Amino acid sequence: MNKPFSRRSFFQAVLGAGTLLPLGSLAAQGCSEEAPMSQDRGEVLASFVDRVALPMMKALRTEAEDLAGALEAFATKPSGEALSAARARWSSARGAFRRTDAFGIGPADDIAVTGGILDEPTDLAKLTALAATSPPPDLPRVQSSPASTRGFLAIEALLFEVGTADEVLLARFTDPTEGPGRCALTAALGADLRGKLTAVADAWTAGNFGEQLRTAGKGSTTFRAQRDAFDLLLNRTLFVADRMLNIARKSSGLTKNDPATPTTDRSDRTLSDLADDLTGIEAVYTGVWEGQGGPSIGAIVAEENKGADQAMRVAITGARAALEAFAPPLREAVAARAAEVDALLQGMRPVRRTLATEVFNALGISVGISDKDGD
Repeated sequence: MNKPFSRRSFFQAVLGAGTLLPLGSLAAQGCSEEAPMSQDRGEVLASFVDRVALPMMKALRTEAEDLAGALEAFATKPSGEALSAARARWSSARGAFRRTDAFGIGPADDIAVTGGILDEPTDLAKLTALAATSPPPDLPRVQSSPASTRGFLAIEALLFEVGTADEVLLARFTDPTEGPGRCALTAALGADLRGKLTAVADAWTAGNFGEQLRTAGKGSTTFRAQRDAFDLLLNRTLFVADRMLNIARKSSGLTKNDPATPTTDRSDRTLSDLADDLTGIEAVYTGVWEGQGGPSIGAIVAEENKGADQAMRVAITGARAALEAFAPPLREAVAARAAEVDALLQGMRPVRRTLATEVFNALGISVGISDKDGD
């Protein structure tokens, strides 16, 4: 997974290099230790867990199972129809994962659970070498392989290739020499990813993390105060909002030297990744998922500063409109469509900016990645 910024670099990314403040100064301007979080906000955390996090994690678990099944079916009998089905299941599972990443805390940010491979940029040379090993790679071999040869982006690299006709790509899976290794690797990668995503989902649902978040400040051994839970959750959301801009810059070609930022340019799904990220941010903020809602972070913000709540909702709506207005693909679009790329970035920026200033001030929490965010 992606390494969160250090505290100083996070301030710099959020506020801009020209406006970097001393680390203590933002608190003096509004991010104080006073009430809103001195009030009991347990109902907001409980509603988020029950109405947003757990349903989304259950859906992710189902998607992971379906993806592994589709990859196994394709590997067993490669065909154009099976390839299309595998691609569709990959995209669907990818979307489910990206939507949960806005609250990718706890199990999702625990390297002991995820192994750090859920969104690791792929080393194509190593992936190709792994497919060519003899005997063909199996699940234990994949599980012991580098992070850069596993996860969503490794599967994407096998199923998609820019500029290559589907029949040419498919022939690599049916070739008597190359095919068995590629097929075995595809199935093993699906099983490996299913295990990782299932572990994350189960830690939230069948495990104890959802309850730890729900009972923050009221017996939770993970979150001694409700403020700790809100701080971790909102800073993760802010990290994703910041990463959205980095992804847009990298995919469009505006940024050239950013190897760690994940994009799905092989499948041209990057715009959808950004839309799914935004959907996750919106669900965290509004407390609504699939029409089910309740007490929410947005409601707390509105109680403290109605204008801040309105600004955040406008920012989310504006970012969604900017994403929908941009005709795909985003890949290398800056070369011919610089003005459109700029408009996309301008439409997305208010989400990060409003979170980092108005929303965080209203909640009385601090901008920055805490030690509990992991790596």
